[in-house]
Amino acid sequence: MPSKTEIAARCAIGLGIAELVKYSLRRQLLVITYHRIRDDHLTNFMFDDETFSCSASQFDMQIGQLTQRRCIVSLDQVLSALRGETRLPDNATLITLDDGAIDNYELAFPILRRHKVSGVFFVPTLMLQERCTGW
Repeated sequence: MPSKTEIAARCAIGLGIAELVKYSLRRQLLVITYHRIRDDHLTNFMFDDETFSCSASQFDMQIGQLTQRRCIVSLDQVLSALRGETRLPDNATLITLDDGAIDNYELAFPILRRHKVSGVFFVPTLMLQERCTGW
């Protein structure tokens, strides 16, 4: 049985609302933020499973789909557009990874490189000095 989200999505597509939203948002910057990326082979988690945005294979698939449908931009391109020096391309998308977990470097970074796209890695500096999480 389809979920409420699937039913709503089917209705939006059938009524043409999805295309209207897609068209109206093509000039907007889409920022997609990931946190932790789970190793596909890892079964024991240091924290609970809810801390992961997705698995490495899911991240790879999502980045692949994004590169086919969107224009992945760098932080430099976004900053240049904010300063009024250039315009962002249609369907501009910025990929960010928060919290500076080692899996961002070991798993996400190689996937971004393989797809030839950049990402912004936010590393909280407090965690470099103290053994604590930001939350």
